[in-house]
Amino acid sequence: MCINIKNINSLPALNSAMDQGLYPTVYECFSAPPFNEKVTQKKVKFYFQKYIESGILYLAYSDATPMGFIATLPLTETANIGELEFFETWGYINNQKVNLNSDLFTQQTGLSIDKLYYIADLGVAINYRQQGIAKRLFKTLFGHLSDNIGYILRTTANPEYAYLPDFYQKLGFEMMPITQSVEYYNCQNQLIQDSRLILVKLPND
Repeated sequence: MCINIKNINSLPALNSAMDQGLYPTVYECFSAPPFNEKVTQKKVKFYFQKYIESGILYLAYSDATPMGFIATLPLTETANIGELEFFETWGYINNQKVNLNSDLFTQQTGLSIDKLYYIADLGVAINYRQQGIAKRLFKTLFGHLSDNIGYILRTTANPEYAYLPDFYQKLGFEMMPITQSVEYYNCQNQLIQDSRLILVKLPND
């Protein structure tokens, strides 16, 4: 099977990917456990356009069909962007509520805030999993930016899905002493409350 990874950096390229099946792939990745999110075509277009405008977006293709994706934004760009909102929100360290601001991230990572990027989206269609595609997407993304950049991501704290943080740790991410509570509506319009783990990959890891 031939998988091609492409940098999507324009609105016409994104529109083409949507026409070729990007939305069903994103829907498949996030409407199912562990996230059970409400995924609409409008929402996918909105967020993926943000990745093109302010960050980096790569898609993995099988023939002409997008079946995997990874996107990152500068950490500071995640303030006040709907479900991507992360910077300047609240989290917990040792059960103490803390503001996730520049000082905290610099203290925790040793990096200035302009050197931190947030992994905003990652997914691989079900039939293409366990084939190293997510790892290839990460490696491609890491090669896009300079070696002095650090990456932060969130994943579920549900122990039933412990394989997710394990996967990230194999890529060089480390658990941060920060957790976060999130709320969102699932595809049945039920309000979901969930806990997230925060991981960081420091330069040269």
